[in-house]
Amino acid sequence: MRDLNASTIRSAFVKWLDRGAARSSLGQVKVVLQSCLRSAFLDDLIAVSPMDRLRARKGQKNPLPIGPSPKAKPVPPGKIAELLAEEESPYKIAIVLMIAAGLRRGESLGLRWRNVDLDRSRITIAEQRVPLTGGAHFAEPKAAASARTIALPSFAIDALRAHRKAMAERLLALGVRLAPEMTVACNAIGEPLDPNSFGSWARRRGFKLHNLRHAHLSALTNSGIPIAAVSKRAGHATIATTIATYVHADDADDLAAAEAAEKLMR
Repeated sequence: MRDLNASTIRSAFVKWLDRGAARSSLGQVKVVLQSCLRSAFLDDLIAVSPMDRLRARKGQKNPLPIGPSPKAKPVPPGKIAELLAEEESPYKIAIVLMIAAGLRRGESLGLRWRNVDLDRSRITIAEQRVPLTGGAHFAEPKAAASARTIALPSFAIDALRAHRKAMAERLLALGVRLAPEMTVACNAIGEPLDPNSFGSWARRRGFKLHNLRHAHLSALTNSGIPIAAVSKRAGHATIATTIATYVHADDADDLAAAEAAEKLMR
């Protein structure tokens, strides 16, 4: 670690980025490296952490290349209609939640009945289902902003009511009562579903699960919903993330801006 410097680290990230490393992977490398160097500094093994020289200052671009924010690739409406028409899938209600509320995969599988308010048409995201080698477990939301309450449209509430009724009847036939701590999305005996299996199920049908979330949030931005409201609903830590991923300015937008400026002069 004493041999590391800002230039060496930046060069490594440039090389990895050029070789096609994913933005998420580079972000994880950055976090781990930063933690290791910070610990070394606190233990007096190094005089200064070279990562401190690679921090983005206020108003400056991040000097550590980890790639541009990915642009949204929403699942097309025809595919969404096809998924909603699929009656026998154990993931049907999770699909509904992702489309209706823009939930992440882990949030849709980690939602428990105690966090569903059918009367007020709201759900509360308090935890998520996280994949691990050999299984999955419950964890806190991805970030502080990810813990949120979301209003649902009527089609989602109707689907939840029907799903709850069918789930209760199925479990009662097995001698089990539906309990508040049970997850909304579950298998035939009321157990939580595995996130990796959900992802594989989606890939076999030709789409990525996260693109369902993209479809929801892109629809909101295209409908003129204030970006702050979209960001809050998405559970993003900053509005900048929402803008980078879902707002796509084009020439028509620029012409509209010019026309708005013209009105100020009249």
